[in-house]
Amino acid sequence: MSESPSKSNAESSKNNLDGVTPFRCLSNAAVLGSIATALYFLTRSVTQTYAAKPIHSDNIAVVQMSVTVRTLVTGLCMMGTGVFAFLTFGLIFVAIQLSVQRIFKKDTPSSET
Repeated sequence: MSESPSKSNAESSKNNLDGVTPFRCLSNAAVLGSIATALYFLTRSVTQTYAAKPIHSDNIAVVQMSVTVRTLVTGLCMMGTGVFAFLTFGLIFVAIQLSVQRIFKKDTPSSET
């Protein structure tokens, strides 16, 4: 039986790293790192603003909803910062891995099995 076209395309795309270069990884990491930095400063600004303006209300429902909204806004900012920082470090490690693979691939003769 022959393999289905979708399975062979998935396998070939899994191993196809022709367009991926360390420079592209590092340039994309720089973009993602700048977004992570901007989100970090936004998170810091939001938390400082919330800390400087406490909630003044005698109604317990208002206080609980205010705390919930503040927690959600701060959490979303922190989550965005963490995701973009994680992606930045991941791309840096991919660039290092590609560089190491290319160095060792040039040093040793290729042996196809």
